[in-house]
Parts: sequence; structure tokens; C-alpha cells
Amino acid sequence: MILLLHGLRRELAADMMLLKSKGFWIIVIVGFVVRVLALGIPHVHPWDYPLFWHWARLLYRDGFSTFYLNEAHTDYMPGYMYVLWLKGFLDSLLDLTPAGAIYPPVSFVPRFVLIFPSVVADIAAGVLLFKWAGGLDRAKENVALFLALAYVLNPAVIMVSSVWGQVDSIYALIILLAVYLLTKKRFFPAFIIYAVGIMVKQQSIVFGPIFLFFLWDFLKTNGFSGKAFLTIFRNGIICILAIVIIVLPFAFTAEGFTFMPVARQFIDTLGQRQFATVNAYNIWGAMGLNWYPLDSPAGYGLYFFNPSVLPLRVIGYGIGIGGAAVIGFLLMVKSKVAWSYFFAGAVINIMFFMVSVRMHERYAFVAMVLLLAAYIFSGETGVVRRKEKRDVKLLCLYIAFSVGSFVNYAVVFYDSLNRWMHHYLIRNAMVYSWLMIVPFIFMMYLVVRMLIDRERGR
Repeated sequence: MILLLHGLRRELAADMMLLKSKGFWIIVIVGFVVRVLALGIPHVHPWDYPLFWHWARLLYRDGFSTFYLNEAHTDYMPGYMYVLWLKGFLDSLLDLTPAGAIYPPVSFVPRFVLIFPSVVADIAAGVLLFKWAGGLDRAKENVALFLALAYVLNPAVIMVSSVWGQVDSIYALIILLAVYLLTKKRFFPAFIIYAVGIMVKQQSIVFGPIFLFFLWDFLKTNGFSGKAFLTIFRNGIICILAIVIIVLPFAFTAEGFTFMPVARQFIDTLGQRQFATVNAYNIWGAMGLNWYPLDSPAGYGLYFFNPSVLPLRVIGYGIGIGGAAVIGFLLMVKSKVAWSYFFAGAVINIMFFMVSVRMHERYAFVAMVLLLAAYIFSGETGVVRRKEKRDVKLLCLYIAFSVGSFVNYAVVFYDSLNRWMHHYLIRNAMVYSWLMIVPFIFMMYLVVRMLIDRERGR
């Protein structure tokens, strides 16, 4: 978190004129007020909210060393635990009792304490988008403000960060900043922040092809010299040390000094959710396979049909993961300008979400901000046929995925309040998944068109 704040400070401090911009203050004030008003929704997620509260209490009461050794369900990485420790401290300081923190109706203060880090992340991402879109140029300020507010006031973003109280906004900011630093060839801070992202959410690994491409391009640009390899090795060691430092407080356990509890948690979490999809509105949800088990025969008349598990795994992992990595790599090979990094990241994330098995509803959250950033930077060289105007198709794609994502989050949140009745979950996924499938098809058309045009040298 300190590294992320340092990266943000350096990025924003370069233009102190931001503080004199009315657009900056509109983003901060409007973004904050809307999220406070969102707390007026009288419900919290019946599983995630009490779980975060319980983790915060455990961390503050018992310390980091016992966290991954207790019997509690602890399926998040250490990075976010530091934020929850601070929540635990504030809960204790303000005497926020368990009854007021777990059972609805939940009072304003406990909810605000929980969502505040995500609120800051949302607004910080909006400010970055404002700056990159030309917010410091008076002639471009209004357009930049519109684009920033398109993210800050995005109902899907507000739903996850302020109503749900989840951590995805922090994770999205980390990936956004790391990818941007890659476009500026700032090797070291980009990889350090990406390492922090992995420690916040394992899903950060899916963006690995972007960083691997950067390494390959770095070596190629430097003639595969020994100095280039040494630079990669040195920075790699520093990234590993950053991860070790994050994990270190969790390693001083009653069993002695060991990283095994965190390692076991990392592996166990990757193996979770052995289902075709878990409320993710993707191709499997549209086929009636929401919560379809991958580790045992299904049936009971609940599912639309009962396919063999092996094809689901082969298609899901082969195309969803392998295909996403290959396509993302090709996009960056064909065009090394800034937009291609952001767009490739969004394509990887969305394709992973739409085709791979074991997806959860929020696994494509980061794609929204990456698509908007891709649109902002597409004006530098153009996406198709080298033009100076921004490509409006990317903005349309952002809007379409935002709509589909909001419906996914809102319906799942509502269903969670009704105790996850399976027939509703399956039926809803079959209907609403098409709000994600249609823009996914358009995105793949756009990818093919871009690759063909680049091949022809347009």
C-alpha cells in the first residue's frame, strides 16, 4: 500500500496544477459525496461484509502471525490484510460493536470505515484518467472531466466499492498504475506495484502476459545484452523482496518462522470454486451451468444440461487462459503504443472471464478502467488506420461492459440477500449473461480487425 501511494504521489505530484483545476475538485467532491449517499442502501452483503469485519477483528486482536493458522475462512492474500488491520484498529477505537457491524441494518460509521480505502482508490483512478485525458489543458478540460466522471460515477464501480464493500477498486487502481508505468518504460516501479497487486489479489496473475511482453521487448531493444539480463535479474530480486516484506509479518507463527501458511492459502485459493462459473455472467452462465460442479457428476434436474466435465476444463483453461494470453501478446507485438497495453490488458481480463471456468462475478472488474484508459490513449496514434482522433468503439465497449457488469453485480447482490436459491441463480445467469456475451463478440471482432489492419501496415 505504501508503494502504491508513493507511485501515485510521484505521478500526481509532477503536475501540481491539478490542485488548481476545478475538474480535480469536482472529481474528488462528487465522487466522495455519491459514495457516501450509496451508504443509504439499507443492506450489506450477508457474507462478505461480516467476513471482512471478522478478519479485521482477528488481525487487530491477535496480530498477523496467527491469521492464516486459525480456523476462520481466510481466502484473501496478505496485501489487503494491512488495510483490514487498520479497520480493526478504528473499530476498536470507535467502539464499533459486533452487533452494529454484522447484522443489518448496519450503521453508517462501520460501513464507511470499511469502504473508505475503496472510495479513495476510485477517486484516485478518476484523477489519473482526468490527467491523462488532458485535464490540465483548458481546451481539453471538459472532455477530460467527462471521461473521469464516466469512471467515478460508473454504477458498476459504485456498486462494488461502496454498496458491496469489496476490494476490487484497490486492485483495479494497482493494475491501472502498473500498466501505465510500463507505457512510460518505468521498469522498476511498474513491476514493484504489480508485485503488490499479486499480494492483494491473485487474479493479478492474469495480467502477466503484458509484463512478460515488456521484458521481451526490453531485451530485444537492448540487443539481448548481458546488461539487460542483469537489469531484469536485479529488478526481479527486488520484486521478490517486496513480496517477502509484505508476507513477513505473517511468517512469525507459533510453529516458528515459516512462509507455509501464506503459501498454502495462495494455493488453496487458486483451487477454490470448482464450478463451471460462480455467478459470473459468461458463456457458461448463458448455457445454464452456473454453479455446475467440476469435481463430481451433477444433475438433480437443476441444470439446463449435464455436459462432461473434461471438455469444460479443456475449453475453459485452453481458450480462456491460453487464448487470452496469446491474443494479448499479439496485440502488443503489433502495436507498442500506450493504448495497446491497456487494451491488451482489458482483452486478456475479459476473455479470461468470459471463457475460463471457475470465474466469479467480479473477475472482470479491472477491464472497465483499462478500456477507458485505452480509449483515452487511442488518440495518440490511433487504433485503426493511424488517426489522431480517439476511437469511439473503445468507449462504446467500455459502456457496454459497464452495463453488463452492473447487472451482474446488482443481480448477484440481490440474490445473496435471498439466500442463494439455485434455480434463481441459474435462470438469471442464462438471461443476463447475454449482456456480457454481445459486447464480448464485438470486442473479439475489434481484436481481429486491429490485428488484420496492423498486418497490412495501416
